[in-house]
Amino acid sequence: MLAPVIGGYLTETLSWRWIFWINAPIGIIGLWLALSFWPSPKPVKSPIDLPGFCYFAAGVGLLTAFFMQVTEWGWTSFPSLAMLLSSFIFLSLLIFREKATSHPFLEISLFKRPLFAAINITVSTGQIFLMIGVFWLLYFQRVLHYTPMEAGMLSFVSAFPVLFASPLAGHISDRFGHKLPVALGYLFLIYTCFFLGFFPTPSLVSLIIALFLFGIGIPFLLTPSFSRALTSVPETKTAIAVGTLITFRMVAGSMGLACMYLLQSSVYASRAPVIGDLQATIASFSALHFALGFFIIVSFVFTFLLHTRKSGHKLSEFPGDGWD
Repeated sequence: MLAPVIGGYLTETLSWRWIFWINAPIGIIGLWLALSFWPSPKPVKSPIDLPGFCYFAAGVGLLTAFFMQVTEWGWTSFPSLAMLLSSFIFLSLLIFREKATSHPFLEISLFKRPLFAAINITVSTGQIFLMIGVFWLLYFQRVLHYTPMEAGMLSFVSAFPVLFASPLAGHISDRFGHKLPVALGYLFLIYTCFFLGFFPTPSLVSLIIALFLFGIGIPFLLTPSFSRALTSVPETKTAIAVGTLITFRMVAGSMGLACMYLLQSSVYASRAPVIGDLQATIASFSALHFALGFFIIVSFVFTFLLHTRKSGHKLSEFPGDGWD
């Protein structure tokens, strides 16, 4: 939570390289604490789908790299097309592999349950929107002309509400059901996106309000979704369901960051020669917020459409059956 403030202070007073130096001892301490105090349950012997994992990592990695590099290489260049084709091949191999094996890396049969699919959409949307923080730090400095320290303090405003919003979302979910906090979370994020899209150079007070609502919206999406995910599948499938949920969340974050960079850089490159650097930067961040706003609306609609469907699907003991 304090990371943006500390990072801004280090950047402003020392060097941005200190952000990486300071993480080394923190990582070592965290590793020591985990090895010392984390319980060690008896391991359960189960085969690992190594080919499925390799296909997944290669396919997703190449697709992410494609979105990151396509503006530099060009859409029809050989490296771009080769990377896109290779990604398609690896993801196709993943599908065939997971259909054939009895212990798949990803159990797609879980997505035949509408509630589980809706939870994945919600969690992935929250993770994608979290990635906007990377662009906000640039936005605060390049467009709003704040110092690195001030930009870090503004980012802190968007992180602080997690302290009370997460338990509040859990309380609302327990009392009124998980749909209410999820719906509120979507609405808060939609407001933040369109406010910053329509008003890219807001006053400090209105900016703080928008960032504060963002900080409430994210835990309102994620907290009830994770708790509901544990009860959306049979107990025997809980571990694989949580693993699948986290995997798709991380992939969504990586892909979302790559796509946001593609959109922002493309808008900037097309507008800068016409309206100048500053106005092109403002236009690119406005376009990014509008695109995110519309994406969240679509996710909102799909999430609650899936919530209205009842699952008639029974999870098979053979995971490959879920592909049929």
